[in-house]
Amino acid sequence: MSIYTVERVMYEIAGNPEVAKAYASEPAAFLARYPLEPDEVGLIRALDFRELTRRGLNHMLAMRAFSALHGRDRVPEYLRALKE
Repeated sequence: MSIYTVERVMYEIAGNPEVAKAYASEPAAFLARYPLEPDEVGLIRALDFRELTRRGLNHMLAMRAFSALHGRDRVPEYLRALKE
């Protein structure tokens, strides 16, 4: 897994609401701009933060990306998903 590229994707989603909207509206087209492996694309499209963090994605960056996509009020849901 190229953690640098995965973290770059998450950083861009977390840092800009317009980027988060672009990802949410067309994930496949959005992710095609990055040199990701097919399994990485699948994990990001599934928003499998548990597996992504297990593979090295920074937990705080993952939480920020989740918040950007789903809103801060759903962070407890993100935390539960990590524990499952």
